[in-house]
Amino acid sequence: MNPHDDKTVGVYLPTRNRAGLLPRAAASVLNQNHRELELIIVDDSSDDATPAVIAELVARDARVRALRTSTAVGAPAARNAAIRASTARWVTGIDDDDEMLPDRLRALLAARDPRFSLISSGAILDTGRWRKPLRCSESIVTLDDELYGDRIGTQALFERTRMLDLGGFDESMKAWQDYDLWVRMIAAYGPAKRLAPASYVIHANAERHRVSQDGATGAAQFLAKHGAAMNLAQRTNQEFEVAMLRGERLTFGDALRYTNRRNLTRPLRYCLTSAAPVLRNVAAAYRRLRY
Repeated sequence: MNPHDDKTVGVYLPTRNRAGLLPRAAASVLNQNHRELELIIVDDSSDDATPAVIAELVARDARVRALRTSTAVGAPAARNAAIRASTARWVTGIDDDDEMLPDRLRALLAARDPRFSLISSGAILDTGRWRKPLRCSESIVTLDDELYGDRIGTQALFERTRMLDLGGFDESMKAWQDYDLWVRMIAAYGPAKRLAPASYVIHANAERHRVSQDGATGAAQFLAKHGAAMNLAQRTNQEFEVAMLRGERLTFGDALRYTNRRNLTRPLRYCLTSAAPVLRNVAAAYRRLRY
């Protein structure tokens, strides 16, 4: 395998204290139908059995490379370290509690086109109790689309040098670092392509829920960083996301203020459920039955 050719994909996998989950994520990469890849695992200063798990993966498969930080630096910095270390032209990622479906890399590579800054796909949200498809429709995602809300998702395929030229993931952001990078990539290099078939599984476990509590801070940082490029509807959409992530209760007037042509029902639904916890329970039960 020549890591410098156009077919090799670099896959970054940051991890910290996930010895029990890491093998599943790594196996889903190494078992891809597309075999030309390098898997770069960055151990973010774990103090559990993660180093031993990584050592075993390196010993079993020559496509696995390992890095370790001397102190915990966080997932964005770990991702940046892996991407800098990669020798592949094309790069994508996976979180240590998620999975790639077997045809993901082949499908992403097949969709490459100079017109597109990124290639992404639909995904499946798996809570352990129910599964829900996310963004499972084919689309060309423009900057205008992406500023309304993230149409890409947590992972995408992109050219390594383009990402590095933009400075990589913003390590100062508490959350939404991927969304921030997608906006910058689309602004610099053109629209993204999203494929309809779901090829990535997001496992929503308790640890991920705790991490997502930084979401409100990250969303506010994102709005401060990109708000000047937004029109009124985009800005109100992002303000609504911040309010939801903060768990704010909305009045009917608030819901009307946040409503626009691309967001007609969510503010009203959130207004109702934020005022009546019983309705949140009904909505959760509906999702379990539906999915």
